[in-house]
Amino acid sequence: MPRGSAPAQGRWVAPVLGASTPCPDRVRRAYPLRMSRTRSAIAIVGASALLLAGCVPAAPSAGGAPSASATPGVGFGERARDLPTAMATLGSDPSDGWIVLVYADAAVDIEFMAVNDLSEMLAATAPNVTVVALIDRLEPGHPAEAPAGCDSPGACWDPTQDTVPGVPEEPDGGGQLIRIEGGEGLLAASLPDIDLADPAVLEEFVAGGLRAYPNRKSALVAIDHGNGWSGFVWDDDSVRLTGLDHLTVPGARDAIAAGLQRAGHGPLDIIGFDACLMAGVEVGYEFRTVADRMIASAELESAWFGWDWGFLDRITAGTSPDDFGRAAVEAFGHFWNSPPDWIRPYFSTQTLGFFDLTRFTNLMGELAYLGAWGAIADRLTDVGAPQDGGSVQIAVAASNAWGYGRDANPLQDAGAIDLGSLYAHLVAGPAGGYADSAQALGDVLDAVTIASYTQPALPREAIGLSVFLPPTRESFNSGFNSLDVYRTLDLTIDGQALWADFLDGMYDRLEEIPIPTPFDQGEVRATLDGSTIRVTAPFSRRGLVLRGSGSIATLVDGEPTVVSQFPLDLAGSPLSGSVPAAYATLSDGPNEVFATFQWRPDQSLLVLPAVYQRPDGSATGAKLVFDTAGRLVATLVDPGTGVPVEGELAADGLLYPLRAVRQDDGRLSWVPAELPLAADPAWLALGFYALPIDEVATAEVELQVANGQSFVSSTRIAG
Repeated sequence: MPRGSAPAQGRWVAPVLGASTPCPDRVRRAYPLRMSRTRSAIAIVGASALLLAGCVPAAPSAGGAPSASATPGVGFGERARDLPTAMATLGSDPSDGWIVLVYADAAVDIEFMAVNDLSEMLAATAPNVTVVALIDRLEPGHPAEAPAGCDSPGACWDPTQDTVPGVPEEPDGGGQLIRIEGGEGLLAASLPDIDLADPAVLEEFVAGGLRAYPNRKSALVAIDHGNGWSGFVWDDDSVRLTGLDHLTVPGARDAIAAGLQRAGHGPLDIIGFDACLMAGVEVGYEFRTVADRMIASAELESAWFGWDWGFLDRITAGTSPDDFGRAAVEAFGHFWNSPPDWIRPYFSTQTLGFFDLTRFTNLMGELAYLGAWGAIADRLTDVGAPQDGGSVQIAVAASNAWGYGRDANPLQDAGAIDLGSLYAHLVAGPAGGYADSAQALGDVLDAVTIASYTQPALPREAIGLSVFLPPTRESFNSGFNSLDVYRTLDLTIDGQALWADFLDGMYDRLEEIPIPTPFDQGEVRATLDGSTIRVTAPFSRRGLVLRGSGSIATLVDGEPTVVSQFPLDLAGSPLSGSVPAAYATLSDGPNEVFATFQWRPDQSLLVLPAVYQRPDGSATGAKLVFDTAGRLVATLVDPGTGVPVEGELAADGLLYPLRAVRQDDGRLSWVPAELPLAADPAWLALGFYALPIDEVATAEVELQVANGQSFVSSTRIAG
């Protein structure tokens, strides 16, 4: 088990997941992969809390905080019966400066993340810079509270950081309204259990916060899971309390608009999302009417490290909104330029961007023009030359461009394509008439991006702002993503949804195009190079090939079985890829079963798909992520939406590892193990064995082309 002690200044101690080495000594906080802050994360939460001297803080004498008698029915730091009563404890402060409203859903599997974030916000020490946070907590003993393998305080978390310093823990969970000023955290009011996925709660929080600080520059930041345009803030108590699941983007926009109107306030200076996948053009366009600027990440944020809230030490009453946003991005970039060694292999594509929402109407107009051009180019193109059609050119550019939340399985791919990278590939490709006018899109992208940080692994043209452009219709109908839901967004220009209309027709057009096999340039080759199998294949129809994947197969129990899957690099000629010459098993101690593994060479990770049976008997999909040392890095559980998110397995649940069996018709069938394993991460172990290279071991290459068709070619592995 990992062990660690609290470092100086009360910093968190985070575990090396599944490792036996001491915990690293610097964790600003904790977060996932969805992971995540997309319905994601490995929860690291203290089971106990240190109540600091005084326990219940007295009302401060500075900053205009009311006395208990100033708010009928509740005093500052007492329990309120409802949110309006709690918000009234803030009183009214007419001074200039900054009010940062933080909407922190911690009634979820990444509670530790939100608590750690609020602790970082104690960096706000300048006069007239105030943080007001509404946080919803898990009740003690909730299954998501204690992480796997953390069987005692101090094993994986610093128990003194289970609460914000200066703020007592809620013994029964529920909500807290916290005010941070002058580097101190104070409990303004405690609340019964609240549902932050309820738009009415968001409206009340915005209205009450801005009424309390009517003359301040304003920022509203949501902390929780994010899933781009399909929504954010998944509260684990939501369904029980209100029947809701999460905040939709249109619902949140309307709630904020109502709160602004009730407060007699104009648009927010900044809206922010410390969550996954929220830096999308669709999200920014929706919120352009309620905020002037947006800070968000296009990628799956790390559950351990999202925003570095220490940037608040640079914020003063006179800081401009542009300098506020730049400070947040610069602090984020400073951390990810040299992250702790233990997390470096797992997160190499982090982004954070600061965008001008007042220019998003122009940006959506350029996307509408791109969609209109694509539709016109389709109509003017003869079917015999499909590579000249707008649908094909845009689909191919998207497949070659940088994407966020990428997954080899289209049903699990976020479909979020970097707009800067898409633009670069459109201009570089055979985009015909569009390329002549594409500079307008480039100019708008420059104008909307005030500041952006992307890690060095990303291409230089990536800007950290995405558009939803999945390669196939199948991807558009996965999880929370569907074209019907997409059309509920306000993506219109002059009443016309040209971009959504184009996407609707693009998949029809692609499916109509006849495409011959791309395997007409030579044979697939597979060779054993030490402990690695290397695969190459020449191919044609380069402009029409969207995806490539490889697999290694052999006989398992007499059946042709895929032992491993891996991505292929389509940029070179021929295409190429490599995978360890090994097969994997999963064990819970007494039992060991075979499992097909998926290789992620960019991160040196192995992913084992499985069926997870919960203790209540219900079943869902799951993936176990291991590093090459055999350490369990993450558990990704499908919540029933088709989208795996980082979360905990229940020790009394069951796991059925999957193996991919090739059927007579060539299709893959995923077969669960007959013998289940105990789903206790503390006991799960990866077995990794050398693969016999004999006459039955083969390598397969699969290419998916623009019309959704797949072509497969295989060869024996040469030793």
